Amino acid sequence: MREKDFAEKSLTHTLEEQAWFYNQRWAQAGGERSSLELKRVQFFRANLEHLRKRLGRLLRIVDLGCGRGLYASLAADFGHVEAVDLSSTGIESAKKNFPGPTYHVGNVFDFHTDVPKDVVISSEVIEHVEDQAGYIFKCYQLLADNGILLLTMPNRRAARWYWKVSSHKHIAQPLEKWLSPRQIHKLLLPYFRVEYLASCDPAYSRIGIMHVINSVKLNYVFSLIGFEGILGRWWERIGFGLYLFIRARKHLGTQSLNRYGFDSYSR
Repeated sequence: MREKDFAEKSLTHTLEEQAWFYNQRWAQAGGERSSLELKRVQFFRANLEHLRKRLGRLLRIVDLGCGRGLYASLAADFGHVEAVDLSSTGIESAKKNFPGPTYHVGNVFDFHTDVPKDVVISSEVIEHVEDQAGYIFKCYQLLADNGILLLTMPNRRAARWYWKVSSHKHIAQPLEKWLSPRQIHKLLLPYFRVEYLASCDPAYSRIGIMHVINSVKLNYVFSLIGFEGILGRWWERIGFGLYLFIRARKHLGTQSLNRYGFDSYSR
């Protein structure tokens, strides 16, 4: 099968149907945190802490597609947080289990603020959005000049191996549009300067080349000579980890750009 078959599932779903799906998902979600969630927590916390110290004040933060509120809650340690999600069940869970932020139920495209934000957090959202260029533009609109976008998402390069694992096939969401490092960089380029882009978590499959990368015996041999985890780190470094972690800074002096990256006054 082609990479597109694994990385894209673009069906016609109304917002109401998507909201229903995520209401069911968050109603069944437990309170445990996966190792991947902890990696995201570390990524967000490190960047928020650095920016908080640099600016010397509380940050203005928005979490788009906040789900059950885990990342919005940790962001509240560094400033004032607003968080929005399509799922009313997710927001109810967030208010109960992760109080602190101001939560909103709604479409992220309809979210507006009178005060530009220092940081936009977007974790595992853009791959479930039909208009991905419009979503990046929305992040740009919400940010103050020189503001930061912290973005995590699945890596399209990993799709062909990930979706071949039978246990993964049932977790596809109504809309799946994974992006490669090159594709997300292209979407960001008109509005942002990408400061950091890395992949993580290569241990998602043992099919094809991933059988070598995640070989227990081979990794054991490397550990004996003091190079534990070297294959996984190399695989992540060249961009084949399952997830992408990105920090991008809004361009200075670009307030007049439209959603296509052109100056709104140009002919």
